[in-house]
Amino acid sequence: FKFTFKFKCMQFFYKLFLQEKQPTTFKEIIYWWGERRLAFNLVIGASGLLSIFICWIAGFEIDIIKLCIIAFTYGIAANIIYTSSWIAEYLLRKANNFDTQIKYIGPVFFAMGLAISILLTFFGGLLVGYLGFFGYSGID
Repeated sequence: FKFTFKFKCMQFFYKLFLQEKQPTTFKEIIYWWGERRLAFNLVIGASGLLSIFICWIAGFEIDIIKLCIIAFTYGIAANIIYTSSWIAEYLLRKANNFDTQIKYIGPVFFAMGLAISILLTFFGGLLVGYLGFFGYSGID
């Protein structure tokens, strides 16, 4: 069972970053990014939940209303930035006449954007968690 689960996870991540053929149309670029949007949102959401958990462990009181507003706003902003990635890919490909030398620009943009989004999401929770572990309990 362990090997099968590990294999399935590896297969999922391989497929997530794979671009089998170079897209040659606007529609193909949008489709490739659209297939990955749910995974992107799930990863960012999980990062946010972990960040909230770190804050909770650190002893910070969490106002659920403010938390929901912040999470919703952050999710909208993250998806606007996500959308700008496929727009940037299309413009770059079109400017280079869909040259094969930039074949993997979509997966590179996706990987970089995902990594940066995870770091930004974790940063707040990790900073608060770090301060909390050293006795800082918020503004008095």
